Amino acid sequence: MLRNGISHRALLFSVPASSAGVPADAGWAVPKGPRAKAIPSHLPDRLAICYIGWEWITETLADEPYGDLDRVMRSVKARGFNAVRTEMGLNWMFDMQGRRRGKVKFRG
Repeated sequence: MLRNGISHRALLFSVPASSAGVPADAGWAVPKGPRAKAIPSHLPDRLAICYIGWEWITETLADEPYGDLDRVMRSVKARGFNAVRTEMGLNWMFDMQGRRRGKVKFRG
């Protein structure tokens, strides 16, 4: 666990483009070509996506990194992200043949 209660795994995939040495005007995030559309005014010009692994499902006790999801989201925003992609644990819901597994029990 890191200082802000975020796991190392979450930070592994969560470096905003501005921190990763990508110039702000790199152009790869700007829509171009015949399918380009105007970005609606309620959305940011660019997305900075934080990936949070499956620990947000399993490490949710009060003293664990994701025990307070509101605090986690404030921390993500404070680090400059404006989008979050979470691992949904679908591999726990379905087996290799795509059949539902049934209820999943979690323990402390």
